Order: sequence, then structure tokens, then C-alpha cells
Amino acid sequence: MGLQKSWHLFGEGRQLEFRADAFNVFNHTQWSSIDNYDDRLTNGSSEFGWITGGRPGRLMQLNMRFVF
Repeated sequence: MGLQKSWHLFGEGRQLEFRADAFNVFNHTQWSSIDNYDDRLTNGSSEFGWITGGRPGRLMQLNMRFVF
């Protein structure tokens, strides 16, 4: 998701732009490592079905630039 705003403050052909971007804006959990190797018959300490990792949460970045 992104938002952008431009201002024409510095005369003709020049503007200041501001932009805000957000990734995973609703902050839903995204699992990245689910053990799907079924070795429960031979391994008593199997981790079958365990979730061992997740992707990062919400990431945001801000950007400002001068266009001339």
C-alpha cells in the first residue's frame, strides 16, 4: 500500500514529492518454514508439522524527493 503527495512550491517545473509505502500492511502472520517431512515412524523426536519460522512483520518506508 502506498500514499503519495506532491507540492508545487518552488516555481514552475519544480516540485517536492513525499511517498509512504507499507508492505504487509495488515500485519498478518506469514509462515515460512513448515516441516513437512513425515519421519514419525522412525524418529521419536520428529518435528513433523511444526512451524519453525515466519516472515518479517509490517515494513514501512518513507521517501521524499525534489524534482526539477
